[in-house]
Amino acid sequence: MTTPQHFVGSALVAAAIVLQLGCSSGPKTSLALWEGSNNTANYSFDQTLWRPPTSGAGVQMVGYELIPFNNGPMSPTYDPRWPPSGWVTMYLRLVPQPDGNYALTLLGPSPAIGPGDNEVLTGVIEHPQIDTTPKGDPRSIKITNVPIHSRNFPEKHFTMSGTLIAKPGGEGEFDREVHTFDQQLSWRGPATK
Repeated sequence: MTTPQHFVGSALVAAAIVLQLGCSSGPKTSLALWEGSNNTANYSFDQTLWRPPTSGAGVQMVGYELIPFNNGPMSPTYDPRWPPSGWVTMYLRLVPQPDGNYALTLLGPSPAIGPGDNEVLTGVIEHPQIDTTPKGDPRSIKITNVPIHSRNFPEKHFTMSGTLIAKPGGEGEFDREVHTFDQQLSWRGPATK
């Protein structure tokens, strides 16, 4: 069983590998969250993978963003339970629905492993157009003003715009990322304000 502490170690190792190998070139998934005319958050995912349709369903996507943190006594988010520095992760999941729409879920970092808000953002992308290059890699979906529900701020009205850009996941890679996403979702504590 993977614990939050084990995940911090895994995230640090993964981050070190990413830094050693360098970030992949080319455009990445980039999304912006809006409340009315105010841009409240921007997300740029380090990696987004896609999997081809199975049993008539559409393309699926899963992604993550590594966010470094420092946890010193002078930090406004200092918590002695966390390591002095590390990485927290934000996750993305796109799942096709039977009606042709796509369910979009973003997980904010979990405070179980470092600074985080336990946020869960959800929305529905209605009948998106999925673009492909001639070779089918990468896949991209442009979204505009998709209504987003915030678990932490249910009374607020958010929208999201941007582009999801994914590369094909290798054998077993996509399933591993989905498993990690599901595990991260289970670690989200109660909503915080």
